[in-house]
Amino acid sequence: MLVMLAWIFHPPVRKPQNLYLLSMAVADFAIGVILAPTLMQELRSDDWPFSTGWCQAYLFIIGTLTSVSFIHVAAIALDRYHIVFDTTTYMQRHTFSYFLQRIAFIWILSMWIGLPDVVEMPETENFLSLTGQCVTPLKNGYRIFLALGNYLLPTIIILKTYRDIYQKLKDVDIQFNSDKKQEASMIKENDDEVIPLKRQRRALHMLAIIILAACVSWLPFTVVYAVLGYTDWSGKLLTMRTCLAIGFSNSAMNPVIYARCNPDFRTGFKKVITLGGRIRCL
Repeated sequence: MLVMLAWIFHPPVRKPQNLYLLSMAVADFAIGVILAPTLMQELRSDDWPFSTGWCQAYLFIIGTLTSVSFIHVAAIALDRYHIVFDTTTYMQRHTFSYFLQRIAFIWILSMWIGLPDVVEMPETENFLSLTGQCVTPLKNGYRIFLALGNYLLPTIIILKTYRDIYQKLKDVDIQFNSDKKQEASMIKENDDEVIPLKRQRRALHMLAIIILAACVSWLPFTVVYAVLGYTDWSGKLLTMRTCLAIGFSNSAMNPVIYARCNPDFRTGFKKVITLGGRIRCL
């Protein structure tokens, strides 16, 4: 919510690349308002406390929004990669329409990933009537495919991208520190390339924290989801729901990360919380 309000009331936040963060905020808000309350009720009950229709919708929304969150992190990492390694071309396509097209693709892809929950609706309804549990009875191999494809593949892309960016910026630092005269010359002759590279350090720091928070938050659920069908231990569904709650907590972490690492968002949040400065913070 804070991210969306900051976008509305604080113009410096409204940059094309920040559309990724705005889109993630929409997903985080939906998780907090729609999914989290349902999960809390589910944790308090032995059986599914809502209707069959909501169970089917709930599973689809979980699949979609969790995919949206993780794919967005990968998209942000790739965006940082392009601005470091392909600065000239990147600046030419650095437009709102460019990012909106990619955000639309992310949401469509995420809904496609959630389709198995729609396809398996009859089986889900039967399983719910027999056990009282809202779980999609997917085949074990497909569970592993979804878990690895939805978590492992984006994580590999993110880590590979982060490593390349870090190495590039490290090489730039070494080059500049070894010859101050050369540094001054390069900044003058290649201003469009060098200055953006140096500015990426702060963005890279924020990206690293976002990556770490997302990976740590969703790892328990990914592991439990993948092995769910291969085990018969009592309480496995409660364990999965608890791990899902840990994953949902990542949605609450993101605004804190933005406020900590991004001055524009920090100022925007302060402006929203203090109603534009009308409320004096003690």
